[in-house]
Amino acid sequence: MPNNRKALDNLLVKVDRAYKHIIHLNTAFLRFLAEGGPYETIFEDNPNTSERTYYVRVRKETPPQFSALIGDVAQNLRSSLDHLAWHLVQNSPVIPKARDRDSYFPIFETASKYNAGKMRKIQGMTDAAIQAIDRIQPYYGIDGVGIGHGAQLFWLDEINKLDKHRLLVPIWGNMISHTIPRLRHFRQ
Repeated sequence: MPNNRKALDNLLVKVDRAYKHIIHLNTAFLRFLAEGGPYETIFEDNPNTSERTYYVRVRKETPPQFSALIGDVAQNLRSSLDHLAWHLVQNSPVIPKARDRDSYFPIFETASKYNAGKMRKIQGMTDAAIQAIDRIQPYYGIDGVGIGHGAQLFWLDEINKLDKHRLLVPIWGNMISHTIPRLRHFRQ
């Protein structure tokens, strides 16, 4: 990690910017909700099968500015990780070092891809820095089985890549869980 306050502050500039985008997004979102429910949940009962089917009706489209704000958050957070990786390579006594344009915080889909490709991105870091990143497990799955501890980093990376090529499609839900009771007249 940085050994002085200025270096640490420089590494956190993008994180601070992401936080400001999150506050702006939250304010805009609360205003959007206050204007009336953008979605309506409706259902239909099928008396033949005793099943209930739920639908979501969109009353009001989500503003495209939300996509831009979410993309800005992802870009700033992903960039902050790359700044950290670059700093750890450049300030390490280890030689040889990855070229500047090849220094990235390593995030991969699986553990095996991570182990195969990480050194190309972090060559020149100290063993302690590499071990710290290894402990984070910056990959989605453990070779396709289960979800790793770094799944959030994988999704941050994926969202950031998607945002570079098109607007993200923001969705929102507030249902934590739901048990659908059978209607009284459906009981046999």
